[in-house]
Amino acid sequence: MVNRKRNISCADKKRSIKLRKRRIRELAREAAARTLNGNGSSPNLPPLPKVKDEKGLGTLFSHPYGALPYGNIFMAESDEVRENGLGNMRCLNDEQVISVLQYLDAKTLSNAVVKASRFLYVAGHHEELWRDLTLRKLGSKGFDFVDSWKDTCMRAELESEGNLDLYRKHQPIPMKGIYSDTFFRSWLCRSFELQESWLAANNICVEDSETLTLERFLKYEEENIPLIVRGATSSWPALKKWNEEYLVKETTGMTSRATSGVAPLPAQFTIDSYSKYCNSASEEAPLYLFDRTFSQKSPRLLEDFEPSLKESCPYFDNDAPHGHDLFSL
Repeated sequence: MVNRKRNISCADKKRSIKLRKRRIRELAREAAARTLNGNGSSPNLPPLPKVKDEKGLGTLFSHPYGALPYGNIFMAESDEVRENGLGNMRCLNDEQVISVLQYLDAKTLSNAVVKASRFLYVAGHHEELWRDLTLRKLGSKGFDFVDSWKDTCMRAELESEGNLDLYRKHQPIPMKGIYSDTFFRSWLCRSFELQESWLAANNICVEDSETLTLERFLKYEEENIPLIVRGATSSWPALKKWNEEYLVKETTGMTSRATSGVAPLPAQFTIDSYSKYCNSASEEAPLYLFDRTFSQKSPRLLEDFEPSLKESCPYFDNDAPHGHDLFSL
């Protein structure tokens, strides 16, 4: 009788554990359903490459931390890496996990969170997480971008403490069992190989600047039709003078505002530091220089194109009969 009771007790315990795991999975699915970009399928993923597109297919398996699209979980035995790695946070979807991690500082993320579990290692290295952290801490001061947003943030942190000799470039470690559209999507969008067929179509109107009349241009504007003005910059001094060396020299001591549609705050860059950012960063929504006051800061750069612009494209001239400039903001 004792053995029978023990067997019943063990069976009940196993059944209870199985039911609890099932409930956890249900909670995860319910949480994912509350946002489009949760743990489940994301409608914002770009089309997957064709079988013949070897470069595109290579992108699918090159996430630096080993993350795969969530659909791969149906080929896996379980989602235990996530369930075991998040503890009580497993009821949150991946977007919500990232939102929670945004409240932490750089040291807590790098010294505690990413060492807690395999799943948190990947979540704690989400590039956009470190971008936002860097911009909040250094954006208004200006900074030099180094390799990645995490490297940039940690290097600046150590430098401010006088411990720059402790800086080491971060080397990602791929993890198995990470299934998340949230982590995978941003990587796919910034590293996806474009297929040639996507660039084959050309349905935008093209006009030569020498033959385009003001009347025809205004018609494009009034009807809101996209237009490429060919040859408009051929006479601009900027076309011959502007290169990295020239721009750095002409903007010495000057910073410009850079932002994007997803960045929490703008950043201040010198042309030299922005050039380093462009050469090193790989982002879905990169920061663009967008400084309306640059003409006051560096009038010589304005002289390199504005007079020629009014000659080659008089429809952008404030003093023209139509009375407005489409470049004005």
